Amino acid sequence: MQAETRRALSSVFQSQQGITGLETAIILIAFVTVASVFAFTTLSAGIFSSQKGKEAVTDAIAQSGSAPTFRGSLLGIAVPGVVIDTADTVWDARTNVIAHVDTSDFKEGTGSALLTIASGFSTGQVAHQHLPATIDASDYYTVGLWLKPDKTVNSGQFRLTFYSNTSGDCTGTLQTLTVPALVANTWQQVRMKSTNRVPLTNINCIALDAVSDPGVLNLHIDLVEAPPEVQQLEISLGSAFDGAPIDLNTTTDSDSDGLLSDQSTKRHTLTVAYQDELQYVQDITWTVTTIGKNDGDALLEPNERIIFTIKLNGLLPLPTEGTRFSIHIKPIKGAALGIKRLVPPLVDAYVPLK
Repeated sequence: MQAETRRALSSVFQSQQGITGLETAIILIAFVTVASVFAFTTLSAGIFSSQKGKEAVTDAIAQSGSAPTFRGSLLGIAVPGVVIDTADTVWDARTNVIAHVDTSDFKEGTGSALLTIASGFSTGQVAHQHLPATIDASDYYTVGLWLKPDKTVNSGQFRLTFYSNTSGDCTGTLQTLTVPALVANTWQQVRMKSTNRVPLTNINCIALDAVSDPGVLNLHIDLVEAPPEVQQLEISLGSAFDGAPIDLNTTTDSDSDGLLSDQSTKRHTLTVAYQDELQYVQDITWTVTTIGKNDGDALLEPNERIIFTIKLNGLLPLPTEGTRFSIHIKPIKGAALGIKRLVPPLVDAYVPLK
């Protein structure tokens, strides 16, 4: 029995295994290495994150510093408006057209000019009106009138023509403007843009022409005018605070249409967008005049001020009485300056916009 016990114990002790000092060292080194790698990775990630955070803050401060800001007021340069014809008196109608004054359906004054076009009419002049005095509308980009047809009218079906001479059915064409589409039985204030204002210096006669056959139609006309319009905005600007200069290099509006977006060669990086309830127009024309201390370069730097002039002749229509609009001045780097204004009910040559 004792012999068997000794043999069993001997077998157990003979199969027992241990570890040497070398193996222990290897394991320890492995743990230390892995821990070091994780520690280095964590530290690197922390440093990288901290650096990125610092860069984000620095960039945000730089962009804020590059934003233009008000350094004064906003002034509208405007023209007050001129009436071309009140349409309170009867127009001279052509063959197969009957003209009279409707004192029960009008938008302004005491009546409207009503033209009844019969089936025998096709195209050409519908009716004309000799003006009692010469009208100068050369300061205006927009010409407008009220129209009300008794059926739908397609865009381009009619046009309004201005003449310099009252002889016969009017002669000496100054300019022709296309009438847009009209909705049946609805008064619409139609605005048409004059591509060249200069010929409208001496208007003595106006006429409505049919480009295509309108068929049988009753058409009311009221208040032909060059409406009051804000043609430019002048803003005193500076840089928000110390930051990157704002590039004021601009592009020449070679065709004088009020838009920089259509220029083949562009030098500007700062853009201006306009929006009201009728339109959104990007990249409109602007110019800069320096005031006060300035180093003479095309950069808006801290402690410098400029008069920033925005030209609005690229719009249709231009802002007029009661127009609520917004302007966004956007440098290539930095925050945009947003401006919201309402044109007051009375438009003079200079309109403070608050």
